Amino acid sequence: RRISQGSSAADASTPAVEAEVVRLVFTGGGRARLFLRLSGRVGPCLLGVCDRRGRVAGCVLSLTLAAGAPYALCASYYAAGIVHGQPFGPIGVTLVDASGNQLPAADLPLHVSAHLLPSPGESQLVSMPADERP
Repeated sequence: RRISQGSSAADASTPAVEAEVVRLVFTGGGRARLFLRLSGRVGPCLLGVCDRRGRVAGCVLSLTLAAGAPYALCASYYAAGIVHGQPFGPIGVTLVDASGNQLPAADLPLHVSAHLLPSPGESQLVSMPADERP
């Protein structure tokens, strides 16, 4: 079953967001799990959840439709340099899809870590056992 959220008045012929009910599972104890597939305009949208018979009040859930699946982390820092031995930050870290669109990351289980890489032009020394040297 498809559900549509209206678009702007400028283009009323095409819904801004459509939701397809993929699965509805009743888990007992008055609980259910609703699985949807959203498509349409990227950005914020509202999802209304209600009783089809209208016997109980419904609710509204605020969602953000992202352009694509999580692909990479991007980091930025807005200072010209850092002072030796002093703490610095913050470094802004964002999650993007394959096209570089920023994604909401609040509900994703991200575990961010950092490590130092060799400076450009600096060779990385690798120690090898004596019997493997050329």
